[in-house]
Amino acid sequence: MTPNTKIIKKRFKGYLGRAFLPMAFILLFLMAPFTGPFFASADAQEQTYKRFQEINFGFAFEIPVSWNIKLTPKKDYLIEGPKGSDAFEIGIIIQIIKKSQNPKSSAELQLNKAEKQVMTLPGAELVKTDRVPMANQKAPFFVARYNTKTTQGNTATFGHTQVVLDQGDYYYWISFSGPLPIYDKYLPVLERLLGSFSFR
Repeated sequence: MTPNTKIIKKRFKGYLGRAFLPMAFILLFLMAPFTGPFFASADAQEQTYKRFQEINFGFAFEIPVSWNIKLTPKKDYLIEGPKGSDAFEIGIIIQIIKKSQNPKSSAELQLNKAEKQVMTLPGAELVKTDRVPMANQKAPFFVARYNTKTTQGNTATFGHTQVVLDQGDYYYWISFSGPLPIYDKYLPVLERLLGSFSFR
């Protein structure tokens, strides 16, 4: 996969090159409420969650009930908070990439590509690299900051977390981006998504 650093809503112009999946997607939402026990902010503590089940690839995860998920024209999943709220500035993208179109690669190599792409953005700074427990493995991730425009057209410093999961015949890219301090406020949503991410 070639990582997508221009993905969050209209403030980005388009996608970096990547392989697309020709199959149709079927969405199924299983609404099961959960209250997060480990969130730092009061807003996050009060969140109720729903479970999203993707049929074709068999993965599932939890997001806040009030958040929306849709397929982009490039067949990525875009998750965003309610329009009109500060959570709408947050963009979560899930990309599904065929390993067969990325021979001799790995989750680590794919993450390195993503890092190089992000580091080309204005004011880019690498903050952290590590691994996170996800779907019974430890997926590599990095955290970065850069300057770009909000949905209101104002330039701001953004936080960006990029995770790569190696599962079966695919790489699963999960990115979480938003202007500071909104990015920090809603990090528990990303933590919940990653912690609940599973395959049937």
